[in-house]
Amino acid sequence: MKRFNKTKTALVIISVLGISAQVNAGGLPEALTGGKVSGEVKTLFINSSYTDANSQAGPLDNNNIGSAAVQLNYDSGDFNGFKASVGIQAGKDFELHDNASEDDSRGTITATTLYKGHLDYNFDESKTKTQIRVGRQSIVSPLLMDSGMYPMRDSWDGVTVTNKDIPNTTVKAAYITKWVKRYGNDSNGSVVQEDKEYDDPLYSVHVKNESIKDLALEAQYMSTKQKGNNGDPGTSTIDGYSTYYTKAEYKLPTAHPVKIGVMHAGAAFDNAAEKDTSLSGINVGTKVKSVGLNVAYTTIDDDNDYPGTLGHVPNFQTFNNVLINDDMFAGTKITSVKVSPDFKVAGLKTDLSYAKFSQSAAGISNSATNLDGASELALDVKYDIPTVKGLSTRIGLAKVDYDLPDASKDSDMDYARVHLNYKF
Repeated sequence: MKRFNKTKTALVIISVLGISAQVNAGGLPEALTGGKVSGEVKTLFINSSYTDANSQAGPLDNNNIGSAAVQLNYDSGDFNGFKASVGIQAGKDFELHDNASEDDSRGTITATTLYKGHLDYNFDESKTKTQIRVGRQSIVSPLLMDSGMYPMRDSWDGVTVTNKDIPNTTVKAAYITKWVKRYGNDSNGSVVQEDKEYDDPLYSVHVKNESIKDLALEAQYMSTKQKGNNGDPGTSTIDGYSTYYTKAEYKLPTAHPVKIGVMHAGAAFDNAAEKDTSLSGINVGTKVKSVGLNVAYTTIDDDNDYPGTLGHVPNFQTFNNVLINDDMFAGTKITSVKVSPDFKVAGLKTDLSYAKFSQSAAGISNSATNLDGASELALDVKYDIPTVKGLSTRIGLAKVDYDLPDASKDSDMDYARVHLNYKF
């Protein structure tokens, strides 16, 4: 597997800026010295109990890990529409683990990587509101996203074009040649951890529109013809596949605030052994005094798992109020309720949720996962600490019952996750 050549990337950026400098040599030094340095220190601790429901809990079972990472970024000033950005990250495993779960390796990384290195060009806005970004970058969208949950993060090599010419509309096209995973030289060589080069590049178009008052529309299409494993998206896919995502959310014109959302997504696979699949969901949210209330329901086709979001983010942007369990397995139906009290504390956001799973016999057979009868009770607290600018924490607690048919086995799992981050 080819590794990303940091020197070549730096030379490309310098060369492009150098060519531009011949046109206006006086502006380049100002663009470089006028740049901005920023960074973040991220720490994560995870602890979970042992459960006999190993296949259901997957990598979340029996954890005890701690890790940290430092990210350092440089973003240049503007030079004739060009801007350059470079970011490195260094991770450290605290070596707390005393178990053997998958999270022992995927969440605890000791490595240094170049996770960002791109050149932007912003066109004259009087002509077009368009930006072209070339190089290693972060992407956040329903079907293509690098996760920020762990201290070290993934990124993508490719080209993205973002256009905002249509009022209240953003269109973003992506051409991806490589999924750069967060493990660096700490990779264990598995499909999950090794970088993925796309011999047949991955394509994506993502559109968001808010032209109509109180109505938000979103749609995305993604496709690849890659042979073999695609680098472990939400569920492993072999050979090429295409997937789509649509969502609409509407705030009702009523005195009492009510928002209704609907979504539908689907996937088609090139591999003859993989059946096409789809999922649909509905969400209703309101607020009673200072308490937000949310009810959601999602159903997934019996024939196959939905592949989720490419990029180590299996729980893509569905409506389900779950903290840790995956919501993409064949034949699964998830009903969830979320309560979000406002304690009138600046920077504090608290969500208490409960989700109940059911799964058809056909879905269990086709997914090789049994979530029928499972439930999750979760508390998710986020707090921006006001006494120190840039300091924040997030605490997630969950109690899961996988409802194993064999009553003699332990179906329960307790899970705790603590983040402490500092941006500067």
